[in-house]
Amino acid sequence: MLKILIKGKTEYEKFCDDSDAYCKKLLPEESWFHIQISDKENANIKEKSKLSKTESDYLFTPIPDDYEGSLMIYQSKRFNENIRKVITRLT
Repeated sequence: MLKILIKGKTEYEKFCDDSDAYCKKLLPEESWFHIQISDKENANIKEKSKLSKTESDYLFTPIPDDYEGSLMIYQSKRFNENIRKVITRLT
């Protein structure tokens, strides 16, 4: 997650207009990632177990979309309720 955007606000509209450009502004330069990776000690990293078929399907099987190339954002009712609670506490 890069940022929480509130529907109807200017930032949300900017994201909807050009999501690639908007997200690019939030990410650090690619070199930053290389530095972070090279600075880590890899000796204590344990290999993760393989994904089950269900996990793999969930993560890597595309969801059919009637509009080729369109951006899809999924928000559950519970997610929206929790975000509203957080925003209410912050404001």
